[in-house]
Order: sequence, then C-alpha cells, then structure tokens
Amino acid sequence: MKKTTITTLLALGYLALGLSVKASTTNFKELHFPNDTNEISIEIDGVEAGAGLLEAITKIVTISTTEAAKLAEQIAEIEALVKAGTLTEEEGDARVKELTESFEQRMESFGESMEAWGEEFGEKMETWGEEFSKKWEDRAEELEKSIESGVTADIEIRDLDKEESDSLSISLPKKKSNKTQFNNFEFHLGANSFRTINGNSTSTEDLLNHYESLTFRSKFNVKNKIGGAGSPLLFSFGYEWEGLAFSFKNDNTIVKVEQPVGEATTAIVPVTEVTDIRRNSFSQAFFTIPVMIELDFSPRGKIDKALNLGFGGYAGVRLGSQNILLGSDSEGDRVRIRTNNNYNTHLFRYGLQGQVGIKSWKVTGRIDARTFFQENAFNEDVYVGSITLGYAF
Repeated sequence: MKKTTITTLLALGYLALGLSVKASTTNFKELHFPNDTNEISIEIDGVEAGAGLLEAITKIVTISTTEAAKLAEQIAEIEALVKAGTLTEEEGDARVKELTESFEQRMESFGESMEAWGEEFGEKMETWGEEFSKKWEDRAEELEKSIESGVTADIEIRDLDKEESDSLSISLPKKKSNKTQFNNFEFHLGANSFRTINGNSTSTEDLLNHYESLTFRSKFNVKNKIGGAGSPLLFSFGYEWEGLAFSFKNDNTIVKVEQPVGEATTAIVPVTEVTDIRRNSFSQAFFTIPVMIELDFSPRGKIDKALNLGFGGYAGVRLGSQNILLGSDSEGDRVRIRTNNNYNTHLFRYGLQGQVGIKSWKVTGRIDARTFFQENAFNEDVYVGSITLGYAF
C-alpha cells in the first residue's frame, strides 16, 4: 500500500509541472510558456504517449486508486474466508503475500515508467527554462533602460559652507538577489462543506452546522523559481497535516446502518437516547502532499512580497477518523460517546486547488475530485469543498 501512495503522489507532482500557464503583462508580451505534455514520447503503462494533460492525470489517478482498491478488496475476501473456516490462517497469509508481491511488481513497473517520463520531461523543462530566462533578462534590461531615461539621478546638493566645495550625495543601487529556492511554513483555517463535483450545494450540506464545520492545515513548502531569480514563475511542493471537522445540526449524527444483504451503509440520522446535545462532530485527519504552479510578482530573488496567484492539486491519505457525541442521558448525567470508525469513507483523497495571495496572506479554495463516501455507501455523491485563510511565515 505504501508504494501505491508514493506512486500516486509522484504522478501528481510530475504532471503538475506540465500545467499550462499563459501570463501576459504590459512589458513582457512575447514570453512563451509550455502548454502541454504531448511532446513527451515515453508511454506510461495504461496511458498513451499522445494523451493530453487532463487525460493523463485522470488515467494515472484511476490506475493507482483502482489497483489499491482491488488489492484491499481481495485481502478482505481472503480474511472473510479465513474467518469462515474455509481457509486456514497459513493459507490465508500465503495468498495475501502472493497478492501483495504481485501488486508491488505492477506498481514498481508503473513507477519506472513514471520515472522515465519525468526524466525526459525534466530535460525539456530545463531547455525551456534557459530560453525563458534569457528572454526575461532581455525584457528586464529594456525596462530598466526606459526607466533610467525618464528619471534624473538622485543627487542631493548640500551647501555645507560657502568656502567649501559642494557635496554630492548619490544613492547607490542595492545589490540584486539571485536566490531561487525558498522554504516556508503556512497555517490555514477555514470552513468545510459537502458539495457536488461542480461545486454546487447538496442536501447533505443542509444538515451541517457551518460555523463549526472547520478545516485547518499546517503546511511546509519548498518553492523554486523557474527561469531565474527575476522570474515570477514558481513551482511549489510540500507536505501538510490537515484536519476536517463536520458538525451536525438539529441533533443529528453519523452512523453505520447494517443491511439485510451486503455491506453496511452510512447515514446521518437523529440522535436517540441522548438529550441536551452539546457537541456532535465527525472529524478526520489526513497527511497530504500539495503541488502548485504559482505566479509571484515580488521583487527579484524574493517571494510573498506582492500579489501572487497559484493553481495545482493535492493528494492525501487518511490517518484517523472519529465521531464524538456529548450530551446527557435520561437521568441528566453527562454522556460522552467517542466512536472510531471510517464510516465508509475513502482511504485516499485527491483534488484541485486555487490560491490568491497578497504578500504573506493566502486565500485557498479546494474541491475533492473523489467522492467522500465509497460507492453506494451514502444516499448521494458528495465531495469535500473548503475555503481557508492562511498566512506564510
């Protein structure tokens, strides 16, 4: 399972480098940005060499998650056979080992294809970066000359003494920074909701207490300028711990419902046997890898000093899941019920994100590209959407 997670995240990281970016400003209209990954000739297992960016992302995510889900399902079937006595524990362990080794071989082959693809793509990005840097420096020199021709030198003439010669005070230019790599820490806090894949509202969303359905993230980032210290284009990646909390109103709570046939489903129902509800929340913790292409218009060799825009994706794995109900029993005594259960949610999640920032302040919107609950486990398909306000330190 570890190889599956790593492969999925590597795929997202490599492909984020190929996102189409088109920037146009008053003084830099002729700069060219790469617009697709179709120039890469290496074919990834299950993905045609000529596939477009969005198609490649979709197929890679589908392949990795499908393989992981298939392995989990097969292992669950073997465990059921062992529990029923059809297989001995030794036979069950042998079958699980065989399935795991086969899965690792398939994922290793898939990872090798991705590695070869990434090497070829990296070479093309390096070539493009050199061309981009040269064009950017040429335009920057033209801009500096045009400014110098229209502004007089900053010279202050001071009469220290009539018998002494005039003294000239000239402001010397500051040394330009050539820094291209930056590390920072970000903290984000905002609101969660259950949305459709298009971002519209759902009936499940009406059951949430929006003031208490919150998300928070602690994120460590590495940002690299593409094309030199003076370029506004950056590629950022990192890792984060994210918490999602959903609070239900009208004394509702989340439960698993046993079915006469098949697996148990998940539902949100009114609370019974507990009154005076003071807290009712369902929360999950994730370890997430975010990647993003950014435009940061800060001075040369700096970031987070001006307007910055970003677009990218993220992929994460669930670390924990629990529901807490706090209220009173029939005799008025306080009751606290904590249930550790995944409630038929997916182990892995992934999606798209966009960001607008003014200096170190960031507003980030996210929408999952995978349903929150497993297929046929809930009464409607809902996707986690969030918007947060963050600060970069």
